[in-house]
Amino acid sequence: MQLYELHELRGKLILDSREMLNKAESESRDLTAIEKKEYDKKLVKIDELNIEIEKKQRDVGNIIKGDSSSTSRPVNKDIKFYSKDNIRELLAKPGYGQETVSLGKTMRAIITGDYSKLNREERDAIGVGTGGGNYLISQELGKQLIVMALEKAQVVSAGARYVQMNENSLLIPKLTKMPDTEFKAENVAYSGDTDVNFSGVSLESKTLVSMVNLSVELAEDGHDVESYIETAMAKAIAQGIDKACLTGSGEGEEPKGVINQDGILEQDLENEEITSYDPFSNAYYKVEAENITPTGLIAPSSVYATLDLLKDTANNPLKPPQSWDKLRKFSSNQLTSYNAVMGAFNNLLIGMRTRARLEMTRTGGDTFEKLQVGLRIYTRFDVALSLAQAFCHIKNIGPVSS
Repeated sequence: MQLYELHELRGKLILDSREMLNKAESESRDLTAIEKKEYDKKLVKIDELNIEIEKKQRDVGNIIKGDSSSTSRPVNKDIKFYSKDNIRELLAKPGYGQETVSLGKTMRAIITGDYSKLNREERDAIGVGTGGGNYLISQELGKQLIVMALEKAQVVSAGARYVQMNENSLLIPKLTKMPDTEFKAENVAYSGDTDVNFSGVSLESKTLVSMVNLSVELAEDGHDVESYIETAMAKAIAQGIDKACLTGSGEGEEPKGVINQDGILEQDLENEEITSYDPFSNAYYKVEAENITPTGLIAPSSVYATLDLLKDTANNPLKPPQSWDKLRKFSSNQLTSYNAVMGAFNNLLIGMRTRARLEMTRTGGDTFEKLQVGLRIYTRFDVALSLAQAFCHIKNIGPVSS
């Protein structure tokens, strides 16, 4: 089947699914058992078509690049990591469509029910309603939302890397210790440590739920509300990513964040006030002692405020040391005021599914009384460290500026 035929078939299934829901809603009833079974079949088929469309789009893209053997060769299953510099490569859709899909514009159409201003690709991207005002948005919109969220996450700005999870779990290599090296004479045995330096760490996708409430008036009549909707949804997910990556407990469905990972380094201030940059210099050189250069520091804004107010003996602002100047600084209030994380953040890995689920309600909670629309966004991801010694947890910081 040709690519355009797959899109047409998917579009028909989406339309048929909506008509089933609209019919039940117009009759003020739920789907019957028979209708629900047929509806679920359509959802399964739509997901299958999404996978097939994405594969054909990759094949077309490879052919455009001159790789005519791509359609007969197995898909390359090598793991590819993305950073903030190249993460927008995830949004490339080779071989189909020239029109831009706007996340905010599409979400506004779902909220208001007015689809007249959407282009063809945006109509396809709406996905399928699942009853009760719920929507499973398309893979294209899911990727766009996740990319926007990752770009806003402080851990990604600090250097954390992202890898796509096409399944619910992904095994990636982990460096457990830096290898020994030595010069040796001819015919003399190597005397260094020969312990295995690599192991595997498993990313197991866990569910992140983000909540956003918007006023109906804003959604229907607000100026540039599309940008507001995009920013609100992406920021909600970004804050969840930062919290999980930095302080996640690792219990239940919560990923294990840096400060709770085994093998990381620690600098304990024992609840003493910050009176100099010494704790941060000590943390920096603890990481350097592992032959790793720290690249960034993430701390609450109150910690940076306290450091900015430090004075020398002449009552001038205290000059920071060279190690401090080498670090990129990021503020995140997902860390409590007595914690900070320093490290080489390219060793922080985020594995995430590029599928997102959006649920919308005008009646849940107190949204009806407040004339609001509630958006609940589900994504699935996990966190791992490729080298635990690349991070130092600066903990038990004493009173700081409020």
